Amino acid sequence: MKKAFVLVEKQGGVATLTLCNEGKKNALCRDLLAELQKAFQEMEQEDQIRSIILTGTGEDFCSGMDIEWLLKEDAVGIRKATLWIQEIFGTIEHYRKPIVAAVKGVAFGAGLMLALNCDLRMASENAVLGLPEIRIGIPIFLGGTKILQRYLGIGKIKELLFLGKALDAQQSLEIGFVNRLTNKAELMNEAMSVAREMAGFSPLALEMLKKSIGASYEMSQSALLNYELDSLGFYWGTEDRKEGFKSFLEKRKPAFTGT
Repeated sequence: MKKAFVLVEKQGGVATLTLCNEGKKNALCRDLLAELQKAFQEMEQEDQIRSIILTGTGEDFCSGMDIEWLLKEDAVGIRKATLWIQEIFGTIEHYRKPIVAAVKGVAFGAGLMLALNCDLRMASENAVLGLPEIRIGIPIFLGGTKILQRYLGIGKIKELLFLGKALDAQQSLEIGFVNRLTNKAELMNEAMSVAREMAGFSPLALEMLKKSIGASYEMSQSALLNYELDSLGFYWGTEDRKEGFKSFLEKRKPAFTGT
């Protein structure tokens, strides 16, 4: 039987995707990335799945790229591979359903970028986050320098990248890389609680929020305001908007359908 590199579990409107390359601390090899891409594509088509948890098997989240794979590629091959990985990471960043990363152990290099492309990050107290690429003589890629600007000033970015030192869980919380800390035993429960809460909200409203937040990093203020007006015009005619207002007036929990 072929080894599975991504395990998929569905429960109560939440899909948990678990990276499974335990012998290499869930490093991103070609097969793992292919299965991850397929899993996200499949969950996109399942309307009953309202939110996603992304985590790793064993003791770690993801140690980064599989160096043994990269060493086999020439300049043309590494360019093709990078374009493909950029596509996968872009899909995750712009995914219409909210994604919660449950981070434990190491989240290094591309593993940290993977987590930062998710919407929220729950981390265990043993989590260690970092971008150590400079220590093996390579710069970061996959849009990492742009992503870091959402959290850090240029001086801190340079310190993080030029020295390649890791951050512990508390430091990662303080700079905003993670949203909440918990002990290792409660990590998945915490992630599931947050994912289930979001799964109960209007998927259309969450999708619009994600797009608006993403657009705010790229657009001028005036362009963003016009974008929000267009989005509001669409949302006003949806059943979710009507259900939200109706449930508020009737003092009951809304039952959103995503229509």
